[in-house]
Amino acid sequence: MAQLTRYLDGFTITGDRLVIDLHIANSGEAGTLSVSVNATAAATGFSRDSRLTDSELRHEFKQDEIVITDNRLECFAVRLPSVPEYREGFSLVLELGMDELLRQALPKLFRVGSISGAVLQFVNESLGRPAWPHEINAVTDVVARCALDVLPTTEAIASAHDWNGELIFPRAAELMVAFQNDSVIALLDSAANVTG
Repeated sequence: MAQLTRYLDGFTITGDRLVIDLHIANSGEAGTLSVSVNATAAATGFSRDSRLTDSELRHEFKQDEIVITDNRLECFAVRLPSVPEYREGFSLVLELGMDELLRQALPKLFRVGSISGAVLQFVNESLGRPAWPHEINAVTDVVARCALDVLPTTEAIASAHDWNGELIFPRAAELMVAFQNDSVIALLDSAANVTG
């Protein structure tokens, strides 16, 4: 039976033969909320994932581009707005129980991404510039800790890590100022109410 594990800014669903990784892919721009979905198989030694094109391309999908049925996950994104009939993605036959775990995890991730986007608006104002990628990742990590780990806001901020596993705060002093905004704190407090 498949199992759901919290990992970084998302989840990993592990079955006997497949692993599906789900992560927030929030660029910080309004309307660009998406989730990175990658699937790998035990038969490949978990070395090949679901990418169909360039190995640098992350497969990111908006909520309406992901369809889950009883035994199948379909992720097909419109990459060329001028040609909506052309879609990139994949279709995957799921292992027993993976469909239910996907239905639990994906709404939570999209909610976390939405709250992260709202927090980023305040962060951008506080910084006086658009947040840099590592700052966007920091915001997403803090929101995920509040929402998915149900940590109190102060603990989520204090325990936030970067991709190298190092604590973000107090190193990121400019970002810390943004996190002290009352509106940001209210958003982070509300993130703990993510129920899917």
